[in-house]
Amino acid sequence: MKKKERITFEDDDCFALKQFCERLETFIGVEHDYVEGSLVLSLNAGFGCGKTTFIDMWRSSLLDRRADHQFVPMPVILNAWESDHCGDPLLAILAGLVAAVEQWNGPGAPNKHAFKEAAKDVGWFATGLASEFTAKWTGLNPAKAGDLAEKKKGERTQKSPDFIQLYQHRMAALLALKAELANAFGGVTPKVLVFVDELDRCRPDYAVSFLETIKHVFDVEGMIFVFAVDYAHLSGSAKALYGSELKFDDYFRKFFHRSFNLPYFDEAACQKLAERYVDKYLRVEGKRSSIMELDRNRVKQIVELAVGLRMPPRQIQEAFRILGHTLSTEDQSKIGKLYWCIGAGTILLTMLRTAAREVYEGIGRASMSHEDVGHFLVEKLGLKEAGWWFRVYLTGALGRYNNDSDMNAETVLRNLKLVVGEYNLSNELGQFSQGWGMGSFGIKDIHRKIETAESF
Repeated sequence: MKKKERITFEDDDCFALKQFCERLETFIGVEHDYVEGSLVLSLNAGFGCGKTTFIDMWRSSLLDRRADHQFVPMPVILNAWESDHCGDPLLAILAGLVAAVEQWNGPGAPNKHAFKEAAKDVGWFATGLASEFTAKWTGLNPAKAGDLAEKKKGERTQKSPDFIQLYQHRMAALLALKAELANAFGGVTPKVLVFVDELDRCRPDYAVSFLETIKHVFDVEGMIFVFAVDYAHLSGSAKALYGSELKFDDYFRKFFHRSFNLPYFDEAACQKLAERYVDKYLRVEGKRSSIMELDRNRVKQIVELAVGLRMPPRQIQEAFRILGHTLSTEDQSKIGKLYWCIGAGTILLTMLRTAAREVYEGIGRASMSHEDVGHFLVEKLGLKEAGWWFRVYLTGALGRYNNDSDMNAETVLRNLKLVVGEYNLSNELGQFSQGWGMGSFGIKDIHRKIETAESF
């Protein structure tokens, strides 16, 4: 499914983050008065936890309000990872700001020509001069720049080395750029809010260079920077560059005035997201039908596993993509006709594949004991319905169950304290076995379907 062109709090805020955004804006509105130069914040969350979606929604909110209120900051989103290969982060940052200024009209808009010319002057001296990126955004001709470089080389003298002149010209261009940044974005109220995304995916040297460029070049009152980062990953990048002894907390504070954590979504938010993905991936009118009955209990089962596995939104989305394909059918007579244990087993293995790959492989290859699987479901995940999930797994792993199939089943269940006292275990497991269709289809078959892109 293609990404929506426009993501908003009204349509896409599954985790009730609008209030969090409003609190951040209130903080920014006050805190920028108490720092010198630009205000730089970090928004921390793990990979796939929704940082990109949040800043996309925030950007849409700012743009909507700017239509009626000129004093709302202009939002700019920079994807640091997309420019990682370009070498110099200064060009990437300038390119994003130039693009924003080009679309900035009405009262308070910067002088577009003056800003672009200042950006060109700095861009000429930037390290990525010969790249297509430079040519696209600054209008410079790399071929002519190369000719000029050769000419300069021929004019070298011992008395006046080229590199000194280049250094002096670059410093002069940077000073002119900072002056123009102050003219364009400076002021007592925030004029531009720059979101930096995907920095933690960049090469360590580029990530650090990006931060240092913001600190040294764009330290202008009126500019606000919000970095969406995975703190742990960024720490690893810095230590990879400076050594494992680096005190990252102190290093981090060199660049950021304040750090916030993106709120972790709760069970209700997970339920809302799962219900949306049922329609998006499993039941798409005119494109895809599901062989599994998609009632509220099935969604509840998915949510229970997602919460137990502490799956971030991106992992939940990946699981639904796998479920959507595996459970799809073109045979109208099969829609909603899947045996209930096969459906539950498919959900269980799909969620484990996404968030607990070792357990998933252990089950699929039968290299993990039944008792170890039970301990994982009961103790590691703490599922409310751990006993029910384990019985689905156990009957799917044993095959057709009867009194002679596996005399150790009762021992495993009792060791896990899933059965206490007198209990007609044979009758109960027989009911679960019926849920598998009383045939030979089981857990290993589901694993094979998932791994070989085979659908029901």
